[in-house]
Amino acid sequence: MKFEAKAKTLLDELVAPFPFLMRAMAKKMIEGKVADEANKAGHTEATVDDVVRGYIVMGLARGNDVEKIKSSLVGKVEDVSKYDDMFVQA
Repeated sequence: MKFEAKAKTLLDELVAPFPFLMRAMAKKMIEGKVADEANKAGHTEATVDDVVRGYIVMGLARGNDVEKIKSSLVGKVEDVSKYDDMFVQA
């Protein structure tokens, strides 16, 4: 799936803290969830919103702490509270 420029940049920023040897695998896994979210929304290109949603879904699936996921989004996303409903369902 194609990514909008801002969406691709955000994805790169979100995976940057991962250890080097795990980064490519983590990025590929997140990209899969992003594609799922984009398809659900009927997008032909992944948007920033799709990246955030895919990142949250993958993080929760991997058992990451909600606060850790939120803190990694702060400063990268305009309004993290917009995604609070995703954390409630977890």
